[in-house]
Amino acid sequence: MNQERLTKKLGKRILSEANDLKRTIGSLASEIGLQKNKLDKIINGQCELEDSYGVIKKMGSVYSIDISDLYLIENDCENAIKIMRAEDSIKSSRVFNRINKNKIKTPYYEYRDTAMSNLGPFKPEWIKELRNVDNSDPYNPEVVYNNGHFMHQTTLFVGPVNFYWEVNGKKFCREMNTGDSNYITPYWPHSFANRDPEQEAYILAITFGGDVRRAQKELYALGDKSNSYVIEYRDHYKAIRQLIKQHMMNENMTINHLINLAQQQSIEIDLKEMIDGNEEIPSKDLRIIAAFLNIELEDLLIPFFKPEDEVVVKHSKTENKY
Repeated sequence: MNQERLTKKLGKRILSEANDLKRTIGSLASEIGLQKNKLDKIINGQCELEDSYGVIKKMGSVYSIDISDLYLIENDCENAIKIMRAEDSIKSSRVFNRINKNKIKTPYYEYRDTAMSNLGPFKPEWIKELRNVDNSDPYNPEVVYNNGHFMHQTTLFVGPVNFYWEVNGKKFCREMNTGDSNYITPYWPHSFANRDPEQEAYILAITFGGDVRRAQKELYALGDKSNSYVIEYRDHYKAIRQLIKQHMMNENMTINHLINLAQQQSIEIDLKEMIDGNEEIPSKDLRIIAAFLNIELEDLLIPFFKPEDEVVVKHSKTENKY
């Protein structure tokens, strides 16, 4: 996006925010200490980029708004494509050391950047495994697990790479080869190593954020209060009851309010058992509860958790090609 297009878009965004704040251009100019004719030009995009950003900063100091919402992303793609040449990737090379079994720090990974756009959620990295192992024991002292991370990860493998991961204190290892892939749920510790020093072994680790990542600002603002919104999705029926209680709080309703609604409509339903029990809630009863809470049935549904989905491993097989 060239500067002229960007300043015009920023001008429209500033005007939109002023409308939300119930300000005219004149009142906005007066309150942020700017001449109206200058603000007119900025809103019309007839200015330097710094002038647009200056108005946004002034608005942030005067009004209770999140100015990050006013900044627009500059498209860093050319003809809708982002390309990174190998020589540029090599320039970004950096080596990370990890402690080995002798308590000495030695090279563990070489990282290189790959093509990435500010318009996309993906953060791919080329990673070469520099630590060699002579077995596939997940408890090998040469293998150093990370602490897991906030991002989801899909990994593409090239060469003889050992993939290690840990779930609920139990460690696993799978031998991977060219064409194999995996998916790792956020926060599970994992690692990679080369099991054949005579061959090249590297991965493309593609990390990306989910809905929680997109709500990160709001979660930071909530602080410890955000813990009360955590859903234990691994316990399906408990998670649904947690959702019901969250929606009850949103509507400022108690169990007695729901019971009264059921009695008024002559609906026979054991709401106390539904909300405080441990058994499956039939969908017809969930539909009634959703109606009482003025929400859709879908707002109380979550997918069934499958333990095997925490970490998924796929091996490339010739017979699976199409």
